[in-house]
Amino acid sequence: MTSVSSEQSKTAGPLERIQVGASQVAKTLVGLRPEPSMGKEAYDQVLHRITLQPLRRSMLFLTSAAEGEGTTTTAANLAGVLSQRGQSVLLAELRFTKPKLMELMGRPDHVAGFEEGLLGHIPLEDCAFQIAGDSVHVMAVGRTLSQDEASQQSGALNEFIVWAEKAFDWVVLDCPPVTAVEWTRWFDLNADPAILVARSNATDTRTFKKASRQLGDHLAGALLNDNPAA
Repeated sequence: MTSVSSEQSKTAGPLERIQVGASQVAKTLVGLRPEPSMGKEAYDQVLHRITLQPLRRSMLFLTSAAEGEGTTTTAANLAGVLSQRGQSVLLAELRFTKPKLMELMGRPDHVAGFEEGLLGHIPLEDCAFQIAGDSVHVMAVGRTLSQDEASQQSGALNEFIVWAEKAFDWVVLDCPPVTAVEWTRWFDLNADPAILVARSNATDTRTFKKASRQLGDHLAGALLNDNPAA
């Protein structure tokens, strides 16, 4: 069973070279901001419920039934709250054809996109930057890939997963919608445990049920984005 504790966390080593101030990130990323808030407390409650159950590994694949459900914001907030429990956390974006994370992080200078590491253009660890004063490291997509390019990254993603699990206590992955073409066979095989994000009173019920069925046994829980405590 995976649990969150105050034990000594893993070290990320050279990944701490580039830091981004917490004030640069979008205001919706309450989990990455230093000040307390009701939103941060709500995400903490969500994590408590998720981590009470037996998880196959210390990794969360966040997905949705459709675009616009707030998966990226939710992933970033969960990563931030996890880090404040004394854990080293990697937040990585796997939305290669429709990236959003770099924009939410304020488009920091001198930061390479995660895709450059996967494509072998630079060492993987050189794609990461750290939120100043926090133990969250971020790998965000810098440029949009075509669907063909994204589909060819299965091997590189497998290597990334192995590396990330060794380097960090927790890995939070922002994924494309489970019903979209971007959700490739790789996700079907590897997205476990998965968290399904939805918008309260907005997500189509039929689409949500379809997404839940597709995730099957990999589904560890659902989260209403407009009301994280729900």
